[in-house]
Amino acid sequence: MVRTSVDAHEPTPFWPFVISRGRTATYRVVVAPDFLCEARLTGVLWDLAGGEPTEPGHARYRVVTGTRAGDFVLMFRVLLANSLADPALGAPGRDEHGRRIPVISGTIERGTAFSSETRTGVLDEAHRRCLPALRGFWRKDDSAVRPEPAQAFLGARGEGERVAWEELPAFSMPSDDTASDDGCESKGPGSDESDGQEEPQLASDPRRYGRRWRVAAGLAAGAAAGWAAVTRRGWR
Repeated sequence: MVRTSVDAHEPTPFWPFVISRGRTATYRVVVAPDFLCEARLTGVLWDLAGGEPTEPGHARYRVVTGTRAGDFVLMFRVLLANSLADPALGAPGRDEHGRRIPVISGTIERGTAFSSETRTGVLDEAHRRCLPALRGFWRKDDSAVRPEPAQAFLGARGEGERVAWEELPAFSMPSDDTASDDGCESKGPGSDESDGQEEPQLASDPRRYGRRWRVAAGLAAGAAAGWAAVTRRGWR
């Protein structure tokens, strides 16, 4: 549902998240909302956020319903690690196979109502709050890292520049899906079992989730959606 009327300056709670990989460490949800960590549903972020790098001033959103942690709206941008301005982050330019490293940086708002009046201020603040954990992940380059729980911050959606929002297909969690996950890639580009050329699996074993086939179908419907489409081209 898209909100048609909203107070753009009213403080609203948002939760930050970020997904990336290291030079050798495989893709990880590095920071996730605390309520998703508590419900062991951080892998939902891995499943439903991604795609090609977003153009400046552009971002994507997806409405997610029916999870045991409640309904929420994902809002995110896909950046490249070597485009981040702060050299202190120690961002690796490319992974061990020579592919560019994406940073999926975004925020979550609880509920099902998305407002196109949400501007860059909220996205920028969410990104800023994830930088310490992202810096630590890149420094350690450790595939065993667990998602760091993030508390909500209060942001005014009307702050910053306007965003050209791309709507991704809404996703409803199957009622019989009781699996849990940790938002970690078990096999894929940069892992010991991949030479960087073969098509990788998604974040975890697809057999663990009743939702995976629905996610894949939805992502295939959009030219810019889904990790599978991204990793097939190897982020060259």
